[in-house]
Amino acid sequence: MMHKEYDFDDQNIPEDYYESEEWLAYEDQIREHQEPRYNLHKPKIFIDHNWEALKQERLIPYVPPATIEKISNVSLMLWANKNFTDGNFQCDIYKAGIKEHYNKNLIFEVTPELTPKQYKIWDLVFTESALYNYQARRCKFYNKDHATDYSNEFAHFELWQQEKLLWACLIIEDWIIPMNITEDNFQESGNIRMTAPWKNKEHINDWYQKNI
Repeated sequence: MMHKEYDFDDQNIPEDYYESEEWLAYEDQIREHQEPRYNLHKPKIFIDHNWEALKQERLIPYVPPATIEKISNVSLMLWANKNFTDGNFQCDIYKAGIKEHYNKNLIFEVTPELTPKQYKIWDLVFTESALYNYQARRCKFYNKDHATDYSNEFAHFELWQQEKLLWACLIIEDWIIPMNITEDNFQESGNIRMTAPWKNKEHINDWYQKNI
């Protein structure tokens, strides 16, 4: 151990001692213990975790969301005991050749945001209602018992005159389907039932150009 002439905790050390060889050697000893020791033969490895995560993400193949190829067995019911402000919508959806049953409740008193394509048709329907003194309606599709969990895959618009439903349509992606409303659909309960055959679909742009 290094010999020390003074106790370094002593407050009465002369100033010139701090220039002595003993003090300078003590400082070198302290500095040697404080500096980190490096293995000069082994390079330090820096890992960029963000870059590693990005490389892993790029290895995952991109799978575009499946579009709806067609729908079938469409049934849209409006409940008479709710003054036709509530209802139910069911159909079978085909995506990538796989059939999925779709079951949503309807409410007309709450209207969610529309996609640009849906709004294009709604704007025309709403204008038509103003010209001919009709009432235009649109609804929200939501999961049963979860009113905040709604879907905009579909849109449904209607034109009424007083208490008579004159016209309705279903919009799905690029297509608009006029809905069938016949006397047979007005059941004894008073509920209104509508269907939308896929064969009657028309491209939104084509339908829009014909009706502007």
